[in-house]
Amino acid sequence: MAGWHDRPTWIDLARGARPPAQPTQECALGEWRHGWQYHSSWHLEKGESDRLKRALAFPRTRRIAVAIAVALGKTRLESCTGRFDPAWMVTCPTTQHLKMADEEFACAMKFRLGLAVNFDGPDPHGFQRLADNHGGRLNARHSGMLAGWRRVLVEAGGHIPDRNVERMLHDTHVPVPPNDGRRLDLVVPGLNVARGLPLFCDITVLSPVSRNGRPRPGTSNRGGRFLEIADNDNNATYRPVIESGLGELLCLGCEVYGRWGQPCIKLMEKLVRERSRLLHPRVRRGTALGLQHRWWGILSMSLQKAVA
Repeated sequence: MAGWHDRPTWIDLARGARPPAQPTQECALGEWRHGWQYHSSWHLEKGESDRLKRALAFPRTRRIAVAIAVALGKTRLESCTGRFDPAWMVTCPTTQHLKMADEEFACAMKFRLGLAVNFDGPDPHGFQRLADNHGGRLNARHSGMLAGWRRVLVEAGGHIPDRNVERMLHDTHVPVPPNDGRRLDLVVPGLNVARGLPLFCDITVLSPVSRNGRPRPGTSNRGGRFLEIADNDNNATYRPVIESGLGELLCLGCEVYGRWGQPCIKLMEKLVRERSRLLHPRVRRGTALGLQHRWWGILSMSLQKAVA
Protein backbone atom coordinates (compact mmCIF):
# COMPACT_ATOMS: atom_id res chain seq x y z
CA MET A 1 0.00 0.00 0.00
CA ALA A 2 1.56 3.27 -1.20
CA GLY A 3 5.06 1.86 -0.90
CA TRP A 4 4.74 0.79 2.75
CA HIS A 5 6.23 -2.68 2.44
CA ASP A 6 6.98 -3.37 6.13
CA ARG A 7 3.52 -2.50 7.46
CA PRO A 8 2.25 -4.71 10.30
CA THR A 9 -0.63 -7.14 10.00
CA TRP A 10 -3.80 -6.92 12.05
CA ILE A 11 -2.61 -9.93 14.05
CA ASP A 12 0.64 -8.13 14.90
CA LEU A 13 -1.31 -5.07 16.05
CA ALA A 14 -3.60 -7.21 18.20
CA ARG A 15 -0.52 -8.72 19.84
CA GLY A 16 0.70 -5.23 20.80
CA ALA A 17 3.25 -4.49 18.07
CA ARG A 18 4.69 -0.98 18.50
CA PRO A 19 5.81 1.33 15.69
CA PRO A 20 9.54 1.76 15.04
CA ALA A 21 11.31 4.58 16.84
CA GLN A 22 12.24 7.57 14.72
CA PRO A 23 16.01 8.13 14.28
CA THR A 24 17.35 10.64 16.78
CA GLN A 25 18.97 12.78 14.09
CA GLU A 26 15.58 13.21 12.39
CA CYS A 27 13.68 14.26 15.53
CA ALA A 28 13.01 17.92 16.14
CA LEU A 29 12.71 19.50 19.55
CA GLY A 30 9.21 18.84 20.89
CA GLU A 31 8.44 15.97 18.54
CA TRP A 32 6.64 13.15 20.32
CA ARG A 33 6.82 9.42 19.70
CA HIS A 34 4.60 8.69 16.70
CA GLY A 35 2.06 5.89 16.41
CA TRP A 36 1.01 3.73 13.50
CA GLN A 37 -1.27 6.47 12.16
CA TYR A 38 1.74 8.71 11.54
CA HIS A 39 3.60 6.04 9.58
CA SER A 40 0.62 5.16 7.39
CA SER A 41 -0.17 8.84 6.68
CA TRP A 42 3.49 9.59 5.97
CA HIS A 43 3.70 6.93 3.25
CA LEU A 44 0.49 8.15 1.64
CA GLU A 45 1.64 11.77 1.67
CA LYS A 46 5.09 10.86 0.37
CA GLY A 47 3.55 8.82 -2.44
CA GLU A 48 1.41 11.76 -3.55
CA SER A 49 4.38 14.12 -3.32
CA ASP A 50 6.55 11.79 -5.43
CA ARG A 51 3.83 11.49 -8.08
CA LEU A 52 3.47 15.26 -8.24
CA LYS A 53 7.23 15.73 -8.60
CA ARG A 54 7.39 13.10 -11.36
CA ALA A 55 4.58 14.85 -13.21
CA LEU A 56 6.43 18.16 -12.91
CA ALA A 57 9.72 16.60 -13.98
CA PHE A 58 8.30 15.03 -17.15
CA PRO A 59 5.53 17.29 -18.45
CA ARG A 60 3.51 15.92 -21.35
CA THR A 61 4.00 18.89 -23.62
CA ARG A 62 6.40 20.14 -26.25
CA ARG A 63 5.71 23.80 -25.65
CA ILE A 64 8.83 25.39 -24.19
CA ALA A 65 6.92 28.02 -22.21
CA VAL A 66 4.74 25.40 -20.53
CA ALA A 67 7.76 23.19 -19.76
CA ILE A 68 9.55 26.14 -18.12
CA ALA A 69 6.47 26.94 -16.04
CA VAL A 70 6.26 23.31 -14.88
CA ALA A 71 9.95 23.27 -13.91
CA LEU A 72 9.41 26.53 -12.07
CA GLY A 73 6.59 24.92 -10.10
CA LYS A 74 8.88 22.10 -9.07
CA THR A 75 11.54 24.58 -7.93
CA ARG A 76 8.95 26.46 -5.88
CA LEU A 77 7.71 23.21 -4.36
CA GLU A 78 11.23 22.15 -3.36
CA SER A 79 11.91 25.58 -1.86
CA CYS A 80 8.71 25.49 0.24
CA THR A 81 9.17 22.04 1.80
CA GLY A 82 12.12 22.49 4.13
CA ARG A 83 12.06 22.38 7.91
CA PHE A 84 10.41 25.35 9.65
CA ASP A 85 9.48 26.91 6.28
CA PRO A 86 5.81 27.53 7.19
CA ALA A 87 6.56 28.89 10.67
CA TRP A 88 5.16 32.33 9.73
CA MET A 89 1.72 30.80 9.03
CA VAL A 90 1.36 29.41 12.57
CA THR A 91 2.87 32.33 14.50
CA CYS A 92 0.63 34.25 16.90
CA PRO A 93 0.89 38.04 16.36
CA THR A 94 1.65 38.78 20.01
CA THR A 95 4.33 41.42 19.41
CA GLN A 96 5.14 43.90 16.67
CA HIS A 97 7.90 41.64 15.34
CA LEU A 98 5.36 38.85 14.80
CA LYS A 99 2.76 40.88 12.92
CA MET A 100 2.18 41.36 9.19
CA ALA A 101 0.13 43.94 7.35
CA ASP A 102 -2.76 42.70 5.23
CA GLU A 103 -0.96 43.42 1.95
CA GLU A 104 2.19 41.68 3.19
CA PHE A 105 0.23 38.55 4.14
CA ALA A 106 -1.61 38.52 0.81
CA CYS A 107 1.67 38.88 -1.06
CA ALA A 108 3.32 36.07 0.92
CA MET A 109 0.41 33.68 0.31
CA LYS A 110 0.22 34.44 -3.43
CA PHE A 111 3.98 34.07 -3.79
CA ARG A 112 3.95 30.70 -2.00
CA LEU A 113 1.09 29.42 -4.19
CA GLY A 114 2.73 30.61 -7.42
CA LEU A 115 0.04 33.23 -8.14
CA ALA A 116 0.67 36.63 -9.64
CA VAL A 117 1.43 39.20 -6.95
CA ASN A 118 0.79 42.28 -9.08
CA PHE A 119 -0.74 42.48 -12.54
CA ASP A 120 0.73 45.92 -13.31
CA GLY A 121 3.85 45.86 -15.48
CA PRO A 122 5.85 43.06 -17.10
CA ASP A 123 6.80 41.30 -13.84
CA PRO A 124 3.55 40.03 -12.24
CA HIS A 125 5.25 37.31 -10.14
CA GLY A 126 8.07 39.55 -8.92
CA PHE A 127 10.92 37.38 -10.22
CA GLN A 128 12.87 40.33 -11.58
CA ARG A 129 12.37 42.36 -8.43
CA LEU A 130 13.70 39.50 -6.32
CA ALA A 131 16.80 38.96 -8.48
CA ASP A 132 18.10 42.46 -9.32
CA ASN A 133 19.16 45.28 -7.02
CA HIS A 134 17.61 48.28 -8.77
CA GLY A 135 16.75 50.87 -6.16
CA GLY A 136 18.61 48.92 -3.47
CA ARG A 137 15.90 46.24 -3.17
CA LEU A 138 18.35 43.48 -2.23
CA ASN A 139 20.01 45.72 0.34
CA ALA A 140 16.66 46.47 1.98
CA ARG A 141 15.77 42.76 2.02
CA HIS A 142 19.14 41.93 3.56
CA SER A 143 18.71 44.61 6.24
CA GLY A 144 15.36 43.12 7.26
CA MET A 145 16.85 39.67 7.76
CA LEU A 146 19.86 41.10 9.56
CA ALA A 147 17.55 42.84 12.05
CA GLY A 148 15.66 39.59 12.61
CA TRP A 149 18.79 37.56 13.30
CA ARG A 150 20.19 40.27 15.55
CA ARG A 151 17.08 40.21 17.71
CA VAL A 152 17.12 36.42 17.98
CA LEU A 153 20.81 36.26 18.87
CA VAL A 154 20.46 39.01 21.49
CA GLU A 155 17.50 37.22 23.10
CA ALA A 156 19.63 34.06 23.12
CA GLY A 157 22.27 35.85 25.21
CA GLY A 158 24.67 37.22 22.60
CA HIS A 159 26.24 40.68 22.71
CA ILE A 160 25.82 42.64 19.46
CA PRO A 161 26.62 46.33 19.86
CA ASP A 162 26.39 48.54 16.78
CA ARG A 163 30.10 48.15 16.07
CA ASN A 164 29.56 44.40 15.55
CA VAL A 165 26.99 44.98 12.80
CA GLU A 166 28.45 45.14 9.28
CA ARG A 167 31.92 44.95 10.82
CA MET A 168 35.04 44.86 8.68
CA LEU A 169 37.04 41.66 9.00
CA HIS A 170 40.30 43.58 9.56
CA ASP A 171 38.71 45.23 12.64
CA THR A 172 38.30 41.85 14.35
CA HIS A 173 40.92 39.70 16.08
CA VAL A 174 41.33 37.51 12.98
CA PRO A 175 44.76 38.24 11.44
CA VAL A 176 44.19 39.71 7.94
CA PRO A 177 45.86 42.62 6.10
CA PRO A 178 44.74 46.09 7.27
CA ASN A 179 43.41 46.92 3.80
CA ASP A 180 41.22 43.81 3.65
CA GLY A 181 37.78 44.75 2.28
CA ARG A 182 35.73 41.82 3.51
CA ARG A 183 32.78 42.60 5.77
CA LEU A 184 30.80 40.43 8.22
CA ASP A 185 27.12 41.01 8.87
CA LEU A 186 27.22 40.10 12.57
CA VAL A 187 29.97 39.31 15.06
CA VAL A 188 28.39 37.70 18.13
CA PRO A 189 30.42 36.95 21.29
CA GLY A 190 28.95 35.72 24.54
CA LEU A 191 27.23 32.54 23.29
CA ASN A 192 28.27 29.10 24.49
CA VAL A 193 27.29 27.27 21.29
CA ALA A 194 30.65 26.94 19.54
CA ARG A 195 33.09 26.14 22.37
CA GLY A 196 32.73 29.75 23.50
CA LEU A 197 34.08 31.18 20.25
CA PRO A 198 32.47 34.31 18.79
CA LEU A 199 30.13 33.73 15.87
CA PHE A 200 31.08 35.32 12.55
CA CYS A 201 27.77 35.43 10.66
CA ASP A 202 27.15 36.18 7.02
CA ILE A 203 23.44 36.50 6.16
CA THR A 204 22.18 35.88 2.65
CA VAL A 205 18.72 35.65 1.06
CA LEU A 206 18.67 33.81 -2.26
CA SER A 207 16.11 33.43 -5.01
CA PRO A 208 16.06 30.00 -6.70
CA VAL A 209 14.42 31.68 -9.71
CA SER A 210 16.36 33.98 -12.03
CA ARG A 211 15.11 37.41 -13.09
CA ASN A 212 13.69 36.00 -16.35
CA GLY A 213 11.46 33.56 -14.44
CA ARG A 214 13.51 30.41 -15.00
CA PRO A 215 14.71 28.07 -12.22
CA ARG A 216 18.39 28.22 -11.45
CA PRO A 217 20.44 25.09 -12.25
CA GLY A 218 19.95 22.26 -9.77
CA THR A 219 17.16 23.90 -7.77
CA SER A 220 14.35 21.83 -9.29
CA ASN A 221 15.94 18.45 -8.49
CA ARG A 222 16.92 18.80 -4.84
CA GLY A 223 15.81 21.34 -2.29
CA GLY A 224 18.56 23.37 -0.64
CA ARG A 225 21.14 22.87 -3.38
CA PHE A 226 21.45 26.62 -3.93
CA LEU A 227 22.01 27.18 -0.21
CA GLU A 228 24.77 24.56 -0.14
CA ILE A 229 26.58 26.38 -2.95
CA ALA A 230 26.26 29.66 -1.04
CA ASP A 231 27.67 28.00 2.09
CA ASN A 232 30.69 26.71 0.18
CA ASP A 233 31.28 30.12 -1.40
CA ASN A 234 31.04 31.77 2.01
CA ASN A 235 33.63 29.36 3.46
CA ALA A 236 35.99 30.19 0.59
CA THR A 237 35.45 33.93 0.99
CA TYR A 238 36.08 33.99 4.75
CA ARG A 239 38.64 31.19 4.90
CA PRO A 240 40.94 33.15 7.29
CA VAL A 241 38.24 32.83 9.99
CA ILE A 242 38.20 29.04 9.61
CA GLU A 243 41.96 28.62 9.38
CA SER A 244 42.69 30.86 12.38
CA GLY A 245 40.32 28.96 14.68
CA LEU A 246 39.45 32.24 16.41
CA GLY A 247 35.77 32.18 15.54
CA GLU A 248 32.90 30.08 14.22
CA LEU A 249 31.97 31.03 10.66
CA LEU A 250 28.28 30.65 9.81
CA CYS A 251 26.48 31.25 6.54
CA LEU A 252 22.92 32.01 7.67
CA GLY A 253 21.22 31.54 4.33
CA CYS A 254 17.58 31.20 3.31
CA GLU A 255 15.53 31.25 0.13
CA VAL A 256 12.77 33.70 -0.69
CA TYR A 257 10.15 30.91 -0.61
CA GLY A 258 11.06 30.07 2.98
CA ARG A 259 13.64 27.28 2.94
CA TRP A 260 16.36 27.62 5.59
CA GLY A 261 19.94 26.44 5.24
CA GLN A 262 21.30 23.71 7.49
CA PRO A 263 23.56 26.16 9.42
CA CYS A 264 20.44 28.12 10.43
CA ILE A 265 18.61 25.01 11.66
CA LYS A 266 21.61 23.66 13.57
CA LEU A 267 22.36 27.05 15.15
CA MET A 268 18.76 27.47 16.30
CA GLU A 269 18.77 24.05 17.99
CA LYS A 270 21.95 24.96 19.86
CA LEU A 271 20.63 28.38 20.89
CA VAL A 272 17.39 26.94 22.26
CA ARG A 273 19.07 24.17 24.23
CA GLU A 274 21.76 26.46 25.63
CA ARG A 275 19.27 29.16 26.65
CA SER A 276 17.12 26.67 28.60
CA ARG A 277 19.93 24.42 29.88
CA LEU A 278 20.13 25.85 33.42
CA LEU A 279 16.38 25.89 34.07
CA HIS A 280 14.57 23.41 36.32
CA PRO A 281 13.80 20.14 34.50
CA ARG A 282 10.06 20.66 34.99
CA VAL A 283 10.06 23.87 32.94
CA ARG A 284 13.12 23.32 30.74
CA ARG A 285 11.39 21.56 27.85
CA GLY A 286 8.39 23.87 27.75
CA THR A 287 10.63 26.92 27.78
CA ALA A 288 12.77 25.48 24.98
CA LEU A 289 9.69 24.84 22.85
CA GLY A 290 8.43 28.36 23.49
CA LEU A 291 11.77 29.90 22.53
CA GLN A 292 11.98 27.78 19.40
CA HIS A 293 8.49 28.82 18.33
CA ARG A 294 9.15 32.51 19.01
CA TRP A 295 12.55 32.70 17.33
CA TRP A 296 11.49 30.85 14.19
CA GLY A 297 8.46 33.13 14.11
CA ILE A 298 10.68 36.23 14.24
CA LEU A 299 12.96 34.94 11.48
CA SER A 300 10.22 33.69 9.18
CA MET A 301 8.19 36.88 9.64
CA SER A 302 11.28 38.98 8.89
CA LEU A 303 11.87 36.97 5.71
CA GLN A 304 8.28 37.14 4.44
CA LYS A 305 7.98 40.87 5.14
CA ALA A 306 11.33 41.54 3.48
CA VAL A 307 10.30 39.58 0.39
CA ALA A 308 6.88 41.26 0.27
